[in-house]
Order: sequence, then structure tokens, then C-alpha cells
Amino acid sequence: MTEVLVNWKRFPFIRLLLPFVIGLGLGLRQQESSITLIVWLLAPSLLVLYLLGLRRSKQVESVFFALLLFGLLGSLGWLNGVTASEQSRKDHYSRQLNEKIWSGTIEEVQQKTNYDQLKVALQSCSPDTVLQWQRISGRLLVFLPKADSILPVPGQVLVFKGNPFPVSTAKNPFAFDYAAYLASQQIHFQVYLKTGNYQLGVEQTGSALSRWRHHRLAQLQQIWPEPRHHAIFEAMVFGEKSNLPKELRQLYAEVGALHVLAVSGLHVGIILVLLQALLKRVPFLNRRRSFQGLAVLLGVWLYVGLAGAGPSVVRAGTMFSFILLGGLLQRNGNIYNSLAASAFFLLLLQPYWLYSPGFQLSYLAVFGIVHFQQLIYRLWIPSYRWLDYAWKLTTVSIAAQVLTFPISLYYFQQFPMHFWLSGLVIVPLAPLLIVLGGLGLLLQQTLPEAATYFAQGVAVFLDGVHFVLEKIQALPGSLVPVPDFDGVEVIGMYAAILVLMAWMKNKNSRWIYLLTSLLLSLQIWKCTKEWYRQNHPLLVIYTHHQGVLVDMIYQGHIWSRKDDGLPERSIPFIASPLRTKYKVKKVELLPTQSSMHLKHYWQIPGCFQFFQLRVGHYSRLPAIPVDILLIDAPIRETIADFQEMLVQREVRQLVLAAHLKSWERLEIQQFLEQTSVPVHDLAVAGAY
Repeated sequence: MTEVLVNWKRFPFIRLLLPFVIGLGLGLRQQESSITLIVWLLAPSLLVLYLLGLRRSKQVESVFFALLLFGLLGSLGWLNGVTASEQSRKDHYSRQLNEKIWSGTIEEVQQKTNYDQLKVALQSCSPDTVLQWQRISGRLLVFLPKADSILPVPGQVLVFKGNPFPVSTAKNPFAFDYAAYLASQQIHFQVYLKTGNYQLGVEQTGSALSRWRHHRLAQLQQIWPEPRHHAIFEAMVFGEKSNLPKELRQLYAEVGALHVLAVSGLHVGIILVLLQALLKRVPFLNRRRSFQGLAVLLGVWLYVGLAGAGPSVVRAGTMFSFILLGGLLQRNGNIYNSLAASAFFLLLLQPYWLYSPGFQLSYLAVFGIVHFQQLIYRLWIPSYRWLDYAWKLTTVSIAAQVLTFPISLYYFQQFPMHFWLSGLVIVPLAPLLIVLGGLGLLLQQTLPEAATYFAQGVAVFLDGVHFVLEKIQALPGSLVPVPDFDGVEVIGMYAAILVLMAWMKNKNSRWIYLLTSLLLSLQIWKCTKEWYRQNHPLLVIYTHHQGVLVDMIYQGHIWSRKDDGLPERSIPFIASPLRTKYKVKKVELLPTQSSMHLKHYWQIPGCFQFFQLRVGHYSRLPAIPVDILLIDAPIRETIADFQEMLVQREVRQLVLAAHLKSWERLEIQQFLEQTSVPVHDLAVAGAY
């Protein structure tokens, strides 16, 4: 079946990439596991099998060789994964957390409402008693107070006094796991600094290119003072997205054009085409194809540096570099091979990118465009040139979505239905906006007065573009929520796409039967999930430092209870991810101080029951049995009396609230360790 789909001999690097990715995935997931021994024994075992197979037929020999290659590349990927974490290094700062004074270079600055968020590459640390610097490594998340007048910039040295602590993981169901996101960037600790506890270096230690970039960013803010204007050029020309207003980011996301604001394949491709067009006019380079290609490569990587060398632009630069080199080394080079080679190279250097949504989406989009664009375009050949141009743009957008929409639904749980329409507006304008941003900088340097009028005209033009995007955003069905798209559906959709590709290749009706079966199975899976969620009651005790929130969910309805100390404005932040997953239609906030009897719920002060599960509050517990006892106040009894109370109340589970003071929690934890009832700590283990 595989041979029907692909002639693997034409794509050697795809054959190399697949086992490497499998091994890398295992290595990243199981960095401390007994699988170490299995993997290390795998490659030698396959080598022995290969040597034994040399005496056999050519067919057997090729099978042994394939197994050997698969094992070796899988082992290489696994080894790359298990050694990827910087925390395993002996000089990582996590081994020196007892130190008090730290020094490092600022890599990235994001301006927030109340603070500045920095990503700092640490280089040395020292005790606070006497300065004895020692070299360290690792990246740290640093928060500076906004009140301070000095704005840090990338490349500056930051010396500070503080105690780094681990980034907390997501504690409530389906909440965004910021700790996992930072871990993929090798950041595991954070520190909050107060005024007077840090000092910024006067001079930047970064490269001349990074300093030049910082000055150009400042100039863009002078040319276009309004954030809705200068933030667009900062993002599209230099890859700086920290100043994008929230409403502007939301606009581009909801019309499916957010990729335009991230310097990636689109922007690098534009620069590559512009460079090729310019260098063709240089007589010497025009006669020597290899020199022209190398000059284009140099220009592309110069732009990568100017754009801040972030992950997305480095990926795009590497991808296009391999495609260019493939064309230089072999005139009829295979683009699939070049893409696979670039992915192999990047994952070898940055293993954690394997689980990066940006990495996955960028490669899937390019593969989709390369494979599907012409197939879709040939479905209709317009007669008019302008219509043909619009159709080509539309087919590019559709082709990119063919392979990206399953994983986009998984990560973002929504789909912009009018992506093709926004693509007709913003994608053709992307080269123009990049040129306008560069031209504005040039005029600011040479003709400041002309730059003022130029900036005003460009601002009006940009407002017009945003006006059109807002109209697209306002169209019915612009953004379709898909809150429960899971991993099974992702695998099923990609299997269906592969089957569709097979049918397009040989038009065999068996593929249609298989495709129909896959889609039917996915629908059955989705209906089964929905039925289970609708007909199985769920009780959730959320964790929050200001109080307790309880949701009881059944058939799209939520009965909710909260402590008086928990502000209502905090509820969406705590509970929205789970409520969205369960497609809740109605939320009813119940009073907690009175008695109430409903169909599946009843309560008295200090206790409530949802279906067969009864929960009591320790602070006002009535004299009735409970299944779960919520410890929401300091324990007053002796251990013997408390144990007796647990037996009398038939308590099967203790839940320790997260809003208690630290010293109270410590005393309660030590007290509960002496009981025989299992304890769930909301502050540590998350929601119950």
C-alpha cells in the first residue's frame, strides 16, 4: 500500500527522517527511563542481523539493511532527545539555586501592562556575602517592575539579586500549560525582582546587527507613533511582535491571517524572490548560477539576523536554504527531499522543536502547498488574468490548510472559515508592507520631512486594510469553535488525508471505501464522546489562591458554588477551559448559605450532594456522613479526635484548599500525614 502512495527511492531523506523523528519523540518523552538499555541494544543487534544476512539473497540483505538503518537513526534520534535538556548539564543554574547574585544577557523583552518580562541567558552567579563568580548556563524568566523608567533592551547585561523558583504548571483542567510552553524553550525557573535589586548594563553586549535592529525598531515608533501602525511594521519587517495590541492580534487571528505578522516562510520567501530579481540584473552573478545562489543565501540569512533570528524565521531560512542548495547541486532537485533534509538538520540542533506548533505548522503548510496547490488549481482555469491571479492565491491558502487544519484544530480549538478571503487581501499586500516599512526607515534617515507625510499616507492605507479585515471578521461564521478536537481525531484526519492522496494518485475505488470508513469511524468517536459527556455527571473542585470554586456538570448545565472570598471576575480564568470543552449552555451560580433541593442536587449549610457524591466543608461541617471533606480552615481537633471524626463521617477523600495561608497549609499538611485517608492538595496537585 505504501508503494502505491510514494516511490520511496525518490525521497531518501524522508526515509531517514521518519525513524529519526520516532526515536527523538521517545527520547524527549522518556528522558529518564529503562528504555535506555533497549535502545542501546537495538542498534548492535540489528548490525549483527545485517552481517548474518549478507550471506543470504539480495532481497533479505536489503531488508536487514533497512532494519539496521531504521535502528541506527532511531537510536540517534533517541540519544538526541535524552541529551536535549539543558538541565542535565553540570553547570546549569538549577544546581546553584542557593546562590543569591546572578548575571546574564537579556535575549528578549516583552512589555506587559504592569511589568516587563525578560528572557535572560545566565552566565555567572555568586553568593551575596562575598563576590565569588562562577560560570553557569541556562535561561531564566525575569519580571521587572513597570514603574522603573529604564527600559531593558536585548543584548544588555542584567545583574540582579533574587531567588529563582520553578514555573508552576497548569493546575485547572484544560488550562494553557505555560510551564510546558516555557520548558520547550529550555526555561524552567522564574524570578520577580523589586526596584533596587537589579542593575542594567550601560552598553549592549549583543552583536552590531542586533544593536542596529534595536535602533530601527525605535525609529519605526518615531515614524508611526500609533501602536496599531508601528507594531505591524515591527512584526512584518523585524519579527518583533511584543508591541502588537491585543485587539489587532485578535483581528488577524480570527480572519486566519496571523501568520502574516510572524516573520516566517511567507516573508523569507518574499525576500528571496526580491533578491533573485535584483541579482539577475547583476551581469557577473547572472552568468554564474552558483554565485547567484550563494549571494541569495547570504541575503536570506542577513534578513534572518535582522528579523531577530527567532525560531520561525530561522526555520524558514533553513528551509529555503536547503531548497536553494538542492537546486544548485542538482537542477532537478526534489523539493520534498530538501524539506525533509532541512527538518532533519533543525531537529538535530533543536530537538524540542519537534513538539513546537510553529515547527509542525510551517512544515505541514509548505508540504501542503507543494503537493496540493497545482492539483486544486487545475480544477478550474479562469479565463481572465486578474481572476486567475486571485484563484492562484486562493488555491495556495486552501492547499496550506489541507495539511494544517487537523493540528490547528487540536492546538487552537477553532477554525477561521474566511481564511481564503483574508488571504486575498493581506497576502498580496505583504511584500508591499515590507517595502513600505523599509522605505519609511530610509526616508527617516535621509528626508525626515518627507518621511512625515509618507508615514501619514501609509497610516491611512493601513487603516483601510484593517477596515477590510474587520468587515471579513464581522461576516457570519467567521470563526468556528471546535472545543473538543482531540488526538484521536488528529490521527484519524491525517489518515483520511493520506487515503485521499492515494485515491488521487491511482483512482482506485478501494481508497474511497477506506476513506468513507475512516470518516464514519471519526464521526462515531465524536458522537460517543459527546454522549458520554452529556450523560455522565462531573464534579470539579478548582484550585485558586483566593478561594474554592466547584462546578457540577450534567447535560450541558452547570451548577456552580464559590467561596465569598473568590471574586467573580476570576471565575472565567479558572473555569472557562473546562466549560468550553463541555459545551456548557447554562451556568447557575448557587447560594451557599441556605438549604436547596433540586433534581440531582441538594445542599444545606456546610454540605452539598451532587448525584451520589456528597461534599462537606470542614469549616462548617454538619453532623452527617460525607464522601469528600474539603479542608478550608485550620484544623482545631487533636489527631485522635480528627481521626474519630473521619470515621464517624465516613470520609473517603480529603481535599486541601489552596487559599489557606502558607503557615496554615504547612501545619495542616503535617497533621494530615498522620491520617489514613488519602489527601489531595489543590495547590500542588491541581483541581480535583
